[in-house]
Amino acid sequence: MRVWLVSFVFLFVLVQFYQWLQNFIPPLPVYVFAGAFLAIASNYDSFFRTKFFSAQQSDQPTNNIANPVSQVATLVNEPQPSLPENSEQNKANQDKIS
Repeated sequence: MRVWLVSFVFLFVLVQFYQWLQNFIPPLPVYVFAGAFLAIASNYDSFFRTKFFSAQQSDQPTNNIANPVSQVATLVNEPQPSLPENSEQNKANQDKIS
């Protein structure tokens, strides 16, 4: 009998809380602070990594994944492999240039 009574009271309180929650409208500052919190939380790693750890990382070599511009510049500045001197395609290309 106690289990039935506790279950009934628990479900009653749960339904009343759900009805109260449907009518609850938080004020605008709550939305503003929640949005600011979500923005800070989602960018936490990138912000603090660049601000506080940049002095420690200056002693270490840079990571190409973190700096894609230098990675592209490295690829552009790399010497291209040349064709062997005796190949027919190389001779044909030389004829087209001349």
